Amino acid sequence: MRYVYPKLKKIDSRDGECLCRVKLSGDIERIAKQVGLDFGTHDTPTHTLTLEPLSAYGESVYSNEQFAAAITENTITLYADTERTASYALKRVYEMQKYGKIKMGKFRDWPSTPRRGIIEGFYGKPWSLEQEVDAIHNLWENGMNTYIYSPKDDEYHRAKWSELYPEDKLTNLLTLLHTCDKNYVDFYYMLAPGLSIKYSSESDFDLLMRKYRQIYDLGVRHLGLLLDDIPKELIHDEDKEKYTDYCEAHIELCLKAYNALKEIDPTVSFTICPTVYRGDTAQDYIVRMGKAMPEDVSIFWTGPAVCSFDLTENHTAAFLKNTGHRPLYWDNYPVNDYTMLHEMHIEPIRFRDYGLAKLSDGVIANVMEYMEASMLSVITYAHFLWEPNAYDQNRSYSEAIEQRLGTSSVIGAQIFMEFCYKSYISYHYNEKFSRLLLMKDTPCDILTEYARYCKLELVRLRDNCENRAFVKEVGRWLDKAILFCDIVCGFCDKNKDRAKLREELEAYLADPTEICRFEAELMLEKI
Repeated sequence: MRYVYPKLKKIDSRDGECLCRVKLSGDIERIAKQVGLDFGTHDTPTHTLTLEPLSAYGESVYSNEQFAAAITENTITLYADTERTASYALKRVYEMQKYGKIKMGKFRDWPSTPRRGIIEGFYGKPWSLEQEVDAIHNLWENGMNTYIYSPKDDEYHRAKWSELYPEDKLTNLLTLLHTCDKNYVDFYYMLAPGLSIKYSSESDFDLLMRKYRQIYDLGVRHLGLLLDDIPKELIHDEDKEKYTDYCEAHIELCLKAYNALKEIDPTVSFTICPTVYRGDTAQDYIVRMGKAMPEDVSIFWTGPAVCSFDLTENHTAAFLKNTGHRPLYWDNYPVNDYTMLHEMHIEPIRFRDYGLAKLSDGVIANVMEYMEASMLSVITYAHFLWEPNAYDQNRSYSEAIEQRLGTSSVIGAQIFMEFCYKSYISYHYNEKFSRLLLMKDTPCDILTEYARYCKLELVRLRDNCENRAFVKEVGRWLDKAILFCDIVCGFCDKNKDRAKLREELEAYLADPTEICRFEAELMLEKI
C-alpha cells in the first residue's frame, strides 16, 4: 500500500494487488456521499464493501479514532466504531483505488495526536463563510478533527461579547456547525470577554451565560473561554476589592462558567486560554490556574514563546508536571498578524517534536487571514499530527500544493515558498540565491540562469495556477519575488547603468514586503 500518505501504521498482511471497482451500499454509501467521495458507478463491480465494528477485526485498539480494513480479490471489509473513523477508512480505500489497482491484505491505522485542527484566532479580516466551509471540508480530507471559531475581529466574539448574535450572524454560525457535522469535525466556539468583564459582577456573569446559552441552543457542544491578550491586572475597583490578584479572578470565572455549563449539559466540553499562555510552565499564574481547573478542562498553551520556534516533548512534559493538565497547543503558525504583517507563512511545518502526540491534548494551528495560503501549511501539519514518525516535509508539501493549487503548480509554489522563508520557524535566507551572491566572484552566468528559471516558474504560477484566490492572496509577495528575479538579471548585466540599478535596489528594499531582503542588500553592497 505504498501510495497512501501518510503511511499506514500497521500492515498486518500483504496479499498482492488487484483491479478494483467498488460497489457501495447502506450507511457506507451515505457516508461517502456526505464527504464527497465519488467511487463511481460500475456495471460490473469487482468488490462489495461492508462495514463492521472494530472489535470484529480482533486486534489491539490504540485510539478511539482507529479503523481497519481487510481486502480480498472481491471484498472490502472496513472496521470502525464511529462514522468519523468509517469515513477515514473509506478515504484510504478511495485513495488506493485512484491508482487503478488496490493492495490486498489487512491494515490498521489511527491518528497519533488526539486533537488536530485549526483556530480562527487571528487579528484581521475574518474568513468569509465560503472560505470557512471550504477549509472545514479540507480538514476532514486530511484527517483533522477540530475547527475552533474565535476570530479576534468578530465583534460579537470579543468586543461585544455580552450582546447576543443577530439573526444573520447566528445563521452563519449554524452553517459552520452543520458543515463540521457533515465532515466529522468538532466545532468549538470560544468567547472572549476579558477586555471589559467585571469578574465580581453577577449581572456580567449572567450576560456571559446568556451568550453561551445562545450558542448552545444552536447545537454547539464544545465551548470555551479566552482570556488571552488582556491586561495582567484588575481594571475594575470592585474586582480589586474582592480579589487578591487577576489570577484569582480568572480561576473563579472559569470555574463558575464550567459548572454552569455542566448544569446545562454534563456532556459539554470546556476549553480555556489563560492570560499567561506561554513561557516557563512554572510561572505562578499558570500553575495556580492549572491546579484549580477540573481534570476535563483543556488548557491552551503556545509553548516557550507566543510564536514558538519549536515545540518539544520536554516543553509538554513540564506543562503536564506543573499544571496537572496535558497542554492543548495553540500553535501560532502560520498566522502572520501583529508584527508579522509583511511576512507570508506558507512553508511546511517544522521543529515540532514527535513527543507532542504522546503527551499533549492536541495541537491547533492558528491561521492567517489568507485562507488559501494558510491551508498549504495546515495540510502539512495534518500529515505530521497523524503520523509524526513518518513525516516527510517535502513529500507533505508537494501533496498540499497538489490538493490546493493543482499538480502543475508544484514547482512554482515550491520556488515561491523559498522566497517566503522568513517566519519565526525559519530565519534563514533564500538558500541558492544567497549562496551564489556570497561567493567571492559572483558567477553571473549561473546567477542569471537561475533567476530566469525562477521567474519563469513564478510567472507560470501567477498566470496559470488553478486556484485564483490563492494567487490574489499572495499577489504582493509573488510580484516582489518576480521583481527580484528581474533585478538579479540587471545586476549581472554589465551594460546596466549602476546608478539606475542602485535606485531599483533601494526602492525594492523600501517596500516592507518580506521577499529576499538580505539578497538585495548583498547586491547593493557589491555595486
